[in-house]
Amino acid sequence: MNGTDFSNAHLEGAKFDGAFMAQVNLTNAYLNPSDAGADGASLTMACLQGATFSNTQFQGADLSFALITDKDSDQNPPFTYQYYGQDGNLTPPFSLEYSAEPFPADSCFDDSTICPNLFTYGANTAERNTIEQMMTATSPPPPPTSWKPRNA
Repeated sequence: MNGTDFSNAHLEGAKFDGAFMAQVNLTNAYLNPSDAGADGASLTMACLQGATFSNTQFQGADLSFALITDKDSDQNPPFTYQYYGQDGNLTPPFSLEYSAEPFPADSCFDDSTICPNLFTYGANTAERNTIEQMMTATSPPPPPTSWKPRNA
């Protein structure tokens, strides 16, 4: 899904666990619960480097261990990815290069949003954690440094 445009998309309750979503556009996307009592979207361990989060609705979403950064690829540890080509063969590893995008704004979350650091947004704000602390996955597991299809 590298570079996919999800702007204005209704993705309520979608499951993107472990998805490679680098450089996606989530501007005005809805990842919150569709109805009262429903689950928000799950992006557990999703790779979201260079993603655009302008007015993204993460209320009730689960971002546990998601890889989100506000720095260019040359300011972060190397990250490689692979995928299956049109011939059905796994490609060689590619280095991911991406431009810096800001972290999501505070208005994108509610107290129930689970941040990459495994605390809810509400708990993070009560502890006075910065948005960078909220968006930094903790160990274990360490944040991913590569991505390839599960069956590869």
